[in-house]
Amino acid sequence: MHKIIEKTLIGDTLFLAGFFTLFYLHHTKKMIQTYILHPQLRTDIRQRVLSQFKNKTEFNIHIVEYTQEPGKAFGLWQSILNIINNITSKEDEYIVLCGEDHQFTRSYSSSSLFSCIELAQKNDVDLISGGPGLVTTILPVSESLYWMENFTELRFTIIFRKFFSTILAAEFGENDSVDAVLSFLTQNKFFMHPFISSRYNAESADTLLLDTADADAKDAYINCAQNIETINKVYRFYCNRTLTDIDINALSGVTIPTYIINDPERIGRKTHMISQFHGRPEFDVTMIDACQHPLKKIGLWHSIRKAVRMAIENDDDVIIICGDDHEFSSGYTKEFLLKNILEANNQGADYMSCGCSQFGYALPISANRIWTSYVLSIQFIVVYKRFFNKVLDEFFDDDITPDVLLSTMTSNKMLLYPFISIQKDSGGSDHYSGSSKRNFTNTNERLHNIQHAYMRYLNGYLI
Repeated sequence: MHKIIEKTLIGDTLFLAGFFTLFYLHHTKKMIQTYILHPQLRTDIRQRVLSQFKNKTEFNIHIVEYTQEPGKAFGLWQSILNIINNITSKEDEYIVLCGEDHQFTRSYSSSSLFSCIELAQKNDVDLISGGPGLVTTILPVSESLYWMENFTELRFTIIFRKFFSTILAAEFGENDSVDAVLSFLTQNKFFMHPFISSRYNAESADTLLLDTADADAKDAYINCAQNIETINKVYRFYCNRTLTDIDINALSGVTIPTYIINDPERIGRKTHMISQFHGRPEFDVTMIDACQHPLKKIGLWHSIRKAVRMAIENDDDVIIICGDDHEFSSGYTKEFLLKNILEANNQGADYMSCGCSQFGYALPISANRIWTSYVLSIQFIVVYKRFFNKVLDEFFDDDITPDVLLSTMTSNKMLLYPFISIQKDSGGSDHYSGSSKRNFTNTNERLHNIQHAYMRYLNGYLI
């Protein structure tokens, strides 16, 4: 599946040292064993990648050729296993895996690289990406090191020894990709920012565009950088908003106006909702007959606007809008909900979802609340007075769904976790966003990992 070609580099002259040869750069006290994963028979790519490491004597370069039969991913995976099993020294605390499309950005410096590696070693990190192709949820845990929920692409990836055994024990299927498997295997994964590695032919935020031929790669890289910058702005915004302590005992008599949207023809759902709120005096419940429309999503939007108009007439400061497919989770408590409603208000939220089937790239802003780029499913949402008029003024057409529209209307939206609301399967939901029990389960797993990272890394673990 692979072979190692070793050569010795002295100045600008290459000497062939046998079938297994090794590229060495000038020796330094800290040389990083760096394995360039290279498809066979592509000498043009090899020379270009090697040129990236010219005069960077901190790297000890190895060229690892892999075959693309029976598949590129499988051949690449087998090469990585061979590197870990047979080539790395026991003295290597970490190695670098480098793709043939790697190029250093202008942000690269050996000092910043070693600084991030040193910080990672102190904090049980398994993997650092020098420039991922895609990230979703991230956490800034130091000035230049970010936790990431998942990632794509192995352009420049640092693998720590403690992660070797996990990789060796992993299963790799015929439809798997190497980056997806590595991302799945650990929650302790980070990336450097600003990126020190970008894809050849792609434009990063701090490098000039070298070639415009690979438009898709360029767009993906720019989108990733833009998403990270957006999350950084969100992070700075919430860092400047101090949360005041909430006295739970003072909330004993508080009630929240709650508007339940119900189709009067669905008697069973109304009965279900009455049972859900029975014995929960913290909710001041009003049943609203759902607005009818040939397109149910338009009817749902009109129903939401109907609830908001009633809230304005009643001079409500905050309301809950609830679909008749809502069901309280087993972990629901009044204190947990009210505390988070008040804290989210103090942080300037326009609305907060208390249970969803899907969300976008995200940033935890407390132990139980997450800012996100979008959130789908609106069977239980908290809406604040500051957002009421915007809901009434927003244009709606049949090209969008209410949950997507709400997400596009404001950047000040939050997701509550653990969920207090799940979507009851009652034979056809009115929330047209692909919601399902499976989606809710997958979302719960994502949020569990994100919450774990927040509690671990933003409670003084790294900073």
